[in-house]
Amino acid sequence: MHNKEEILNNGVFCVLPWTHFGTTATGCVRPCSWGAKFLMIDDKEYNVLDHNIENHKDITPIKELKQNMLQGIKSDFCSRCYEQEESTGTSKRMTETFNLQKHNTEKILDGEEVPIKELELRLGNLCNIGCVGCNTSSSNFFVKEIKKNNADISKFDKRFVRAYNAHNGKNNDWINDTQFWQNIESHLSNLEYIYIAGGEPTIVQKNWEFLEKVIELGYADKIKLGLSSNLTNMQDRHIEIYNSFKTTWLYCSIDGYKEVNDYIRYPSKWKAISKNFEKLVSRCNENVKIKVLPVISIFSIWKLYELRKYIEHVEKIYNKRLLFTTHTLLRDPKWQSLVHMPLEAKKEAIEIIDKIAKEFVEKDVDQWDKVKTFIETETDTQETFYSGEAFAENFDSMRNIKWQDAIPELRRYWND
Repeated sequence: MHNKEEILNNGVFCVLPWTHFGTTATGCVRPCSWGAKFLMIDDKEYNVLDHNIENHKDITPIKELKQNMLQGIKSDFCSRCYEQEESTGTSKRMTETFNLQKHNTEKILDGEEVPIKELELRLGNLCNIGCVGCNTSSSNFFVKEIKKNNADISKFDKRFVRAYNAHNGKNNDWINDTQFWQNIESHLSNLEYIYIAGGEPTIVQKNWEFLEKVIELGYADKIKLGLSSNLTNMQDRHIEIYNSFKTTWLYCSIDGYKEVNDYIRYPSKWKAISKNFEKLVSRCNENVKIKVLPVISIFSIWKLYELRKYIEHVEKIYNKRLLFTTHTLLRDPKWQSLVHMPLEAKKEAIEIIDKIAKEFVEKDVDQWDKVKTFIETETDTQETFYSGEAFAENFDSMRNIKWQDAIPELRRYWND
């Protein structure tokens, strides 16, 4: 066995296989949300229904992953971190190991047994909206919509078609499996963090039963909760649960202001979304932190300033500090990514970003520089952007709406 210092600096070791347990929307298990590949057991993906997750630490691919990390042997599962470290000098592996979970890292290197500290539950693809930047891997809404309209799936972009074919008819009932939730509950006494996403987790009944059980058993005031929601479903019961945890981080997926929201996040309506958002802000106590995370794309960029102003308006009304984060820069589907826009459109987008950055310089720190750098990425792929008009109109024809009405700024480019 190498000494602690050698292990810590071997460029491979990561604390997460010891402390993190996560599920994908299909019920596959992963010890890290950045995992590039699925872990396999006898030619089958390690998943919650076919394998005993109560004994997660003793599952063969988990034990092998840990052993390889201690010996400095790289794994294909972790390739995303290796690639990011090579290009930027940092990664999730480094952030977790050397900063966020440094105390757990030290225990592992001292040979101590470290239990699972974090749960990351992505509860299937059950969702009540079909965002134009999403697909069936995260929302089953598309399957229902396409079948109802007898739409020609081949006319959509390749990524959307692949996801549709992969998930059409696939059963995600693992989220209702009683044994799964009992196994999850067996880890509660050691947990420090629970993160829940979907699909849309607020419409999954088992999600609320689980969180109520955490409160009932007396663990909530020791656990940090994170939950991502599209804000279409906001009940008094939900807010009571958020208020019961040690800290709750609510990640609010709001992409656009008014008609832009209604187009991007069909069939949600801005009137209902804004009402639920303000109810959340007004009713949550001080231990609940609210963060707005817009997906920045060729559809949302034009009214991003108006959305940022709205968030500030809500802050002032309810005297609450709200966070606005721009890290979700859409890359796929490629035709919706800002990097493929023509130069004149990029120039307009950067002017919008500069306006926001100047007005909110003290609140949003330096994040706007990252957005500008992303937009300024040099590419020779404008044809990708122009191909998007036909893809957008596939959605429009099913939904009886027009992108021209919601995002008239695009007329200067697509209509040309």
